[in-house]
Amino acid sequence: MFSVFTDTVYSGRVNRPVSSNTAHKWRFGSRPKLSSKDTILCVDEDEELLRLRKSVLEDAGYAVLMATTGARALELLTDTQVSLVLSGHMIRATTGNALAAEMKRIKPEVPVVLYCGALPDSLAFVDGFINNEESRPNFLTLIAGFIRTYRERIERSMAS
Repeated sequence: MFSVFTDTVYSGRVNRPVSSNTAHKWRFGSRPKLSSKDTILCVDEDEELLRLRKSVLEDAGYAVLMATTGARALELLTDTQVSLVLSGHMIRATTGNALAAEMKRIKPEVPVVLYCGALPDSLAFVDGFINNEESRPNFLTLIAGFIRTYRERIERSMAS
């Protein structure tokens, strides 16, 4: 079940820990082909999960930058053209929501999406939430939707 509110997409799956079975589905599942040159900044303190996420997104045609700290993520966002930030909620010395607040000060037009197992208490500064139990095809569909919304915003602002 997906609920859309404002520019936020919420996946209403039950909170369950990521199992090795889920990782297996992601590594070896079907690989939808998406044609894209967009860059996604992935932020998580778990480097193994970052590498897995990077592999999935690169297989789908995206360029991927990785950061394991909020400071590094802010540096990459400042220095690079990014179409989407995909962040875990618990990051060294901060939270995904607090990091999103800082990112919105730098580049308010870039969507910041939390990717974690449980819906945080607050989504005040993020544009959406994706449960980490989403299947690979649903995950990629949600990512494509966030990037499409970002492109539409940019196109509208350029036309104004």
